[in-house]
Amino acid sequence: HLRAGSDAVAVGMGTVLADDPLLTVRDVSPPRVPPLRVIFSREGRLPLTSRLAQRTGEAPVLVFAAAPDPNYDHELRGLGVDVVPASTLADALRVLAARGVRSLLVEGGANLATALLNEGLVDRLVILRAPVLLGEGSLPAFRGLAADAPNPRWETISSEWLEEDHLVVLAPRT
Repeated sequence: HLRAGSDAVAVGMGTVLADDPLLTVRDVSPPRVPPLRVIFSREGRLPLTSRLAQRTGEAPVLVFAAAPDPNYDHELRGLGVDVVPASTLADALRVLAARGVRSLLVEGGANLATALLNEGLVDRLVILRAPVLLGEGSLPAFRGLAADAPNPRWETISSEWLEEDHLVVLAPRT
């Protein structure tokens, strides 16, 4: 439901390499326009064999790269992937806004989520907590969150139980 209600869905390159996600809407009626699939990467090297690169017909794919490789970009563009230079996350968000993206769902990973929080670029946190204890080797939701990050205090906007899982939506306290 979260993907279907978003203009774009984003992950970092670490998530792409670990999970090979599709980032498409599933289990609900598809939206009239599928969300743009966005990948944030320093070099823009989305694997050519990834499901995102191979299935661009399902929904558009956009890669933001701080230092894109023109030769590799050419190969990605040949698969239908749009590669856009963006030196900062704020620059990338401005490009998305100029393209009509008003809601961006960031699904992961920890490095991207932390960078967005550290730069004060998050206006909602949606946290889904499951009754599962994760042990050694599990991945954190955030990594290296700065003590002086903007919006360090959050308030609960909504809270809902989805069977055994607890969905909480937070917004920066003003």
